[in-house]
Amino acid sequence: MPAPPKQSAGRAGHILLIEDYGALGAAITAALKKFAPNYTTKCVKSVEDAALAAREVGPELLVIDFDPPKAATLPFLLQMQSGAPEARVLVIASGTAQETLRARPRACALHFLEKPFDLVQFGASVQELINPQRESANLSLGTLADLNLLDIIPLQCIGGGTSSWRIEASDTRAGELHFHNGKIVHAQANRARGPAALEEMVTWTAARFAALEPQGESPRTIEATWQTVIASLYDLVSRSKQTDRPPEVSEAELTEPTAKKK
Repeated sequence: MPAPPKQSAGRAGHILLIEDYGALGAAITAALKKFAPNYTTKCVKSVEDAALAAREVGPELLVIDFDPPKAATLPFLLQMQSGAPEARVLVIASGTAQETLRARPRACALHFLEKPFDLVQFGASVQELINPQRESANLSLGTLADLNLLDIIPLQCIGGGTSSWRIEASDTRAGELHFHNGKIVHAQANRARGPAALEEMVTWTAARFAALEPQGESPRTIEATWQTVIASLYDLVSRSKQTDRPPEVSEAELTEPTAKKK
């Protein structure tokens, strides 16, 4: 069992737990006290209650039991982007495809724990998210400020719901993302549709997300499972990061006098 993190005597923080089952809420709260002893945990039963509680406590960690799924979770997280941008989020859910999600190539806001889990797994996840000394070892430890397409796709598909979202880049570009019964079925961005639209939107920085009103049946431009879609986007992001690297300069080039270079 992982030991509680070593924290200074004056260190204190807040954890906000969303758990609608009273007994499980008490058990998770007790575990959080063990693994985050200098943090105070506030447990609420709904996303709506969490929005109010977050204003009071200013949480540094959100723990959300997403089994069963809560439809209001994504709107709540988008709201929290401005209220607690430095907070990290641990989502406890079933069907999280851990092997796929572990390959995330960049910082993401949501960190998933497969349910059911044991105390060791839970403790390790919590300690990783609250211990800043571990950040350098895991580049995927983003905060709500990093919420992006690679978070929204698994969250909405694991949730199993139907929804549509508008995505806006920091410039004038915009697109849409549609889910039906937990499947990603359509994406469009400018003239691109389907996987090509996803590949364009995943490169947008500081993208903004907003729910769209239901508009009947969505077009079907994506047939692959969300796990396949995510893995493809991971590969795209990884390759783009490699091509963005500056050219390597040899030690000889660095030390060679400029006058000798032609």
